[in-house]
Amino acid sequence: NEPLKKPLAFKDVRNLLLKERVEKKKAIHPGLAPLDPKEALQIQDERRLDMGNIPKVSVPDNLKKAYLHIGDHNAANRAKQLWFMEHLWKHLNTTKFQGEMKVPNIGFMKLQGILSMRMRAYWRGGSYRNLNVSPRLFNSQLGTFVEIFLHEMCHQAVSEITKISESHIN
Repeated sequence: NEPLKKPLAFKDVRNLLLKERVEKKKAIHPGLAPLDPKEALQIQDERRLDMGNIPKVSVPDNLKKAYLHIGDHNAANRAKQLWFMEHLWKHLNTTKFQGEMKVPNIGFMKLQGILSMRMRAYWRGGSYRNLNVSPRLFNSQLGTFVEIFLHEMCHQAVSEITKISESHIN
């Protein structure tokens, strides 16, 4: 019987994956200078990439703090939630879309029926220009909220920056 191997630490797994990626790049682009794994890790950390190679979206501290204090969706918190979404939209429009989009009508979805339980947000373009979010999305982690909100903003960018007409119901 072989002795049980100790599980790899996250750092070791990351190093192995990075080394494998560097080797693949060398095979594909032999003219490129090889990248030192430590240098590659530093570059990866500087880009703040996660294991899926998806850049993380930074959110200013004032918006992080506001999200923590929003609370449940009710009349008292509705204004706070709208404020948060409007300011998040402005931040993402500036940082991700170079300020090219116009502020849409930001609001809440009306929860009707069983189908709406799966829907978290949607963009409706054209003359409507609505970006609506399900109130229950405020129960999720900030990162999840931001990803879904940014996803809908990408649909807005398709219709407003690239001028392709589309609406998206997620």
